[in-house]
Amino acid sequence: MIHIPLIIRHPRGIGKGGRIDVLVQTSDILPTLLEFLDILFSPGIHGESIWPLIKGEKEKLRDYAFCGWHQGDICVQNKNWKFIIGSGEKKQHYLRKYPHKESQLFNLMEDPGEKYNVIKQNPNKVNQMKQALEEFLDELR
Repeated sequence: MIHIPLIIRHPRGIGKGGRIDVLVQTSDILPTLLEFLDILFSPGIHGESIWPLIKGEKEKLRDYAFCGWHQGDICVQNKNWKFIIGSGEKKQHYLRKYPHKESQLFNLMEDPGEKYNVIKQNPNKVNQMKQALEEFLDELR
């Protein structure tokens, strides 16, 4: 759910052959489809349409992308860093199925394969990413 390409083929060829390297989330799919179908939607719908990116009207939607699942890990990512908040301490019954997972921080520019957890060396970056997550969750409330 973190690094999955989103491929769109517009029937009229809008954006044909283009590649847009920006942070989007699965929640952006619904507003994108609604805008494509010219259906008005409530500003209360979570997510943003990516049509302005495809049409070249915007260069980005957000600075961070967020991903997670019920009683699982939470990921905060920007272009350079990925912070994964481990899930083990949050769920006791779930541990039988999945092992305890510690929080991790990866420098994606230096370690694109995410092999080296640099969380202990970068406490300020961890705090910055946690703050971004808190702001995102506040917007959802």
